[in-house]
Amino acid sequence: ELSPRELQLIKLVCQQKTSKEIAEKMGYSFRTIEEFRGLLMRKIGVKGPIGIAFYAVKNGIYKIK
Repeated sequence: ELSPRELQLIKLVCQQKTSKEIAEKMGYSFRTIEEFRGLLMRKIGVKGPIGIAFYAVKNGIYKIK
């Protein structure tokens, strides 16, 4: 089960936002976002932002327009 914060991070990654942009949008520091992204990738079993995007599309979290 993913938290609302994790879902927000996934959606921002799918929108091709940088860690700096994500940090500003979510109100965290750059380092916090980098750590959070790493924890999320381990949780969902992927190795990078492309894996996050594939996971999001496959699981209906993000729809490609």
